[in-house]
Amino acid sequence: MKLRRWVVTVVGVACLSMSQLSLAATCEGSRIAIVPNAEKLPSVESKTAAGNTGTQAGGKGGKKVASDAGKNLARLKKRASGGSSQAQYLLGTYYFQQAASTGDYKEAAYWIKRSVAHGCTPALLYLGLLTQHGLGGVPKDIEKGTRMITTAAKAGDPEAQWWWGGSLITGAGTHKDPKVGFAWIKRAANAGYPAAELALANLYLVGKGTPKNPTAARTLLESIYKKKGDSGPIAAYFLGWMYMNGTGVPVNVVKAFKWMLIASDAHVAHSAQLLKQLTAKLPKQKLRTACSVHVDPLFTTDEAKEYAHAKAGETVAILGRGKRSYEVYIPGRLVGYIPPECLGRQEAR
Repeated sequence: MKLRRWVVTVVGVACLSMSQLSLAATCEGSRIAIVPNAEKLPSVESKTAAGNTGTQAGGKGGKKVASDAGKNLARLKKRASGGSSQAQYLLGTYYFQQAASTGDYKEAAYWIKRSVAHGCTPALLYLGLLTQHGLGGVPKDIEKGTRMITTAAKAGDPEAQWWWGGSLITGAGTHKDPKVGFAWIKRAANAGYPAAELALANLYLVGKGTPKNPTAARTLLESIYKKKGDSGPIAAYFLGWMYMNGTGVPVNVVKAFKWMLIASDAHVAHSAQLLKQLTAKLPKQKLRTACSVHVDPLFTTDEAKEYAHAKAGETVAILGRGKRSYEVYIPGRLVGYIPPECLGRQEAR
């Protein structure tokens, strides 16, 4: 079985992507966001992180980013060839990530093996994975690969701890022991590893390896979101799911909608479908007159945008009512505030 078939990307743009290679990174653990066969409720993945950053092919911004990434990669290769275990590690894990889609692990294996030979303990996680599955020209040896992964975990590498914990929870490549797996994931989460924090919140929700504790899950997810990192939109997805289903919190369509909108804006899988369901449950009205909408900055990626224009007859979903304004959602456009006189009395059908 190819590794790419059971590796699921959770945070879409990994920190070792072509546009983000950093020469300042160390051999203390990669920040590639790859999830093992851990229990997921529900299955989520983010196809982008931090919104649209202009890195797509075409356009001046995209070309510049591609050019900078190429230069960074060339410098990293130079350092790796010179014997830097840090550079070898970064280069190896970068190629490992690329191989998840191409299936070619030879380049990854070459640099990862060199990094391990130079004493980079976190690289043992990746060498262990290659060894477990016999990829990149590495002889297949499941037991040997497992020992490498556990060595990295016991040495304190949070990514290895998280991966090993997920393996124990599901029994993927080893015996099944959810309680011990939970403990490993919690150690990685306590060390601040983002994927482990998400996994821990999920385990609290489903009660895998630990009693169900939705309150702990909500607290952790809110903490993850406040960090404003790449894991934020996925945390928002789970929070929206909780308020939508009344898991550990009272059912609240508006709160569920707001969290799910954040997730949908970041293209978290399944969020768009759930957002559509939530939007259908919100009360709606047609605007009696055209009016300006004071845009809520929390739900827009355009920081300079303060006001938008809404046309008479346009349908809006009502999120709340204050003393001087209504909070509304204009489907497919934005969330903001309008004066009461903009609204008609009849509910839209």
